[in-house]
Amino acid sequence: MAAYGVWQRYFRIRKEASFNAASPGSRSDWNHGAGGAATGWFDLPVIKDSDGLQPKSTIIYPGTMAGKRAMNPALPVAGAYPTELGNLEMPYYPEMCDRLLQAVFGGVARTETAGSAALASTAYGSLATLTAQPTGDEQLKFVIASSTAASAAIISIIEGSTTVETITIGTSVATVDGAYYSKGGWGAGGTITFSIAGTVSSGMVVVSGIKSVSTVHSVATTTPTFVIEQGGRKESDANSEFLSGVVIPTIVLSYDRSAPDSMLMLNATAQGIYGTATTPTTFGNEAAQFYQPFAAWTGNASVDGSAWAEVVSAQITIQPNTQLYAVSSGSQNPSAKVEGEMEVFGTMTIIPAASTRWTDYRASTVRNVELEFLTPFFVNGATPYRLFLEMTQCTFSDYTRNRQNQAQGAELGFRAIYNTTDGGPAKVTSVCRLPL
Repeated sequence: MAAYGVWQRYFRIRKEASFNAASPGSRSDWNHGAGGAATGWFDLPVIKDSDGLQPKSTIIYPGTMAGKRAMNPALPVAGAYPTELGNLEMPYYPEMCDRLLQAVFGGVARTETAGSAALASTAYGSLATLTAQPTGDEQLKFVIASSTAASAAIISIIEGSTTVETITIGTSVATVDGAYYSKGGWGAGGTITFSIAGTVSSGMVVVSGIKSVSTVHSVATTTPTFVIEQGGRKESDANSEFLSGVVIPTIVLSYDRSAPDSMLMLNATAQGIYGTATTPTTFGNEAAQFYQPFAAWTGNASVDGSAWAEVVSAQITIQPNTQLYAVSSGSQNPSAKVEGEMEVFGTMTIIPAASTRWTDYRASTVRNVELEFLTPFFVNGATPYRLFLEMTQCTFSDYTRNRQNQAQGAELGFRAIYNTTDGGPAKVTSVCRLPL
């Protein structure tokens, strides 16, 4: 027999159009205007030593008085399928982890900062260069209109003399109209030009640039469900499992400034349905090709608008408590999802400079607490990648004294309270390259 290497595993995620929708694998990537977009696939940057999600079956062993010494005198029967799938641990990559933030918050509002790159409406067959070049690295947006069909159509982005990214439009007997985005940002390394392959019948293309995208994740009354592809598993002869109807009842963000890499980590708890084992989608290794492996995050904390440079580390739990439920439907799988009550809480390790936080804890004082995480890598120009957590009404729930090497320290528990400013207990703003 041949062993199956763990290096062959990978994970992808996409938003479902509806709970446990049919054909969970049949979508293009998120940046593909026809067949991808808001319900398209993203790679998930799960750490290598993860064993992945663990779909289970419930095996019931009858225990009856049978006049025999055997503990199990009868064969087992299958029960309903449990929904708990386990946890996925990963470094926080703003683009690839976006759908996990959507899963816990539900509300999404995106604002694009327009770039300089531009090309007016041009026939697909004449696409070759821009009339205005990007200023620094810009994400490129190609809007195709008036198309009636396509055959093996590909747009290649050339920076200087190097092809840096290809966007596959594909083959279709119908229109391929829509917006197609580059996953990377281009322009800082040289003049941008294009080469094309295949045809887009009657297709016209408009090109524009996007410097960055700011996304506010806020608490909504409903949250979407997702499909997670667990690729490279031997349990699937096709080598991909598609887990559908997935909800994320909890994510935990962890940060430790005292660690040399200062990485921001995300752990997601998943519930869902073991759906189908079928043909894999195309894993793009986006963490290597387009996005930065973000070590050296810096954490900035403020209380009531004033800088608070005492925080050493933080663990932030965002917990919508979304669950799956079952009704009598003739199925062993759950029926749908129900929203739980949203809560945000966690702990911070601090080196107190005075008695202020101790007094806050003793008096149950409400504070406006903000945690901002920035990277030394830039989306465009001087705009860094950013994750910004706002808890306008935050209380400190515990205060445990400890030591940080030879410094006096404390572990400070906190809990965010509902407020109208945040539209919930908290909201998160992300800055990266993700317009959808």
